[in-house]
Amino acid sequence: MLPPFRPRPGLRIRRTALGEAATSLVAPSTAARAPNPALSNTNTDTDDGFGASVAISGDTIVVGSLGEDSSATDVNGNASNNDASFAGAAYVFVREGGTWTERAYLKASNAEPFDRFGESVAISEDTIVVCAPGEDGAEAGIDGDQTSNDTPGSGAAYLFERNAGTWTQTAYLKASNVEAIDRFGVGLAVAEDTIAVGADLEDSAATGVDGDPNDNSASGSGATYVFRSSKRPLGTNFGVANNNSTGVPGQIGASGLGTVVDNDVCLSVSSLPPGRPGIFFVGTQPLPGGINLGDGLRFVGGQLGRFNRPGEVFMTDADGEASLAIDLTFIPRSAGGPFAVMPGDTLHFQAWHRNSGSGGPSSNLTDALTITFQ
Repeated sequence: MLPPFRPRPGLRIRRTALGEAATSLVAPSTAARAPNPALSNTNTDTDDGFGASVAISGDTIVVGSLGEDSSATDVNGNASNNDASFAGAAYVFVREGGTWTERAYLKASNAEPFDRFGESVAISEDTIVVCAPGEDGAEAGIDGDQTSNDTPGSGAAYLFERNAGTWTQTAYLKASNVEAIDRFGVGLAVAEDTIAVGADLEDSAATGVDGDPNDNSASGSGATYVFRSSKRPLGTNFGVANNNSTGVPGQIGASGLGTVVDNDVCLSVSSLPPGRPGIFFVGTQPLPGGINLGDGLRFVGGQLGRFNRPGEVFMTDADGEASLAIDLTFIPRSAGGPFAVMPGDTLHFQAWHRNSGSGGPSSNLTDALTITFQ
């Protein structure tokens, strides 16, 4: 039998200036425990509702403030006005060396009065989702028109991602069957690359998964919508590439859901010489030891195919990077012509590229990548 749950003294979260460490203390429940810092935000005001929602992942906390009134948009905007009542906001705190500091002030990209952005928040590592159940946009799906206010209270969710310590809004999510007063975003959960958003007043009488969303015969029955990121890393790298003309080995990667039905796989290369051409190729067998080819090693064998049709040959950018979205229904093959990937198939990918330098034309290869498709 599990022991009874007992709360422990923890952080009491309030608000401070952006980038300023929290210094006020809250006394613990017993003198034997050390005091814990109280966190506060940049623009404390009456009825902001700071703390209406809270989520934590590692050393990062996100706090929702559904009644915050600033008309600012996006990240770290001007929080000094009260021109948009109950537009809402969210605040990101990061623990560094034992000290919690506010690092970001998040607002909706289309902040408007009574959207209640921050009524629900969730975080998973470098991903934050903030919902605004009162948002009024009418266009369904992902990254649609944010300027329409034709469906009051339909609700929206906003995806923010952290890169090198900086948060940026990367997606605007709506239900697939947007309707007024559905309150999409009143419930929220995030785990790795999956987001679940609840709409407690959605009216469909459908049952189970992917039923008819257009049947409104069950008023307020509610629904949950699941989104998965197609940018998640995909596959397993193998082989140790030789250093190219930049002095480091090139790397291949992939992103996408890895499912045949979604067909959203994108191959990428990094740490290559800038401004040089190259191609991706695919094989049915791995060659773990590698075979010499130019200045590099080929780790892919079996039946080979090159992605060298018009538009498929890449040119690296100034950072030595390039990418290519591939079509899983048309994978090149040296014998028998192109084929379609089937669920359960395993393929191996690598990239060939030109080196830079004055010693004449030379070439190299990245490491390799194995993907098993679903």
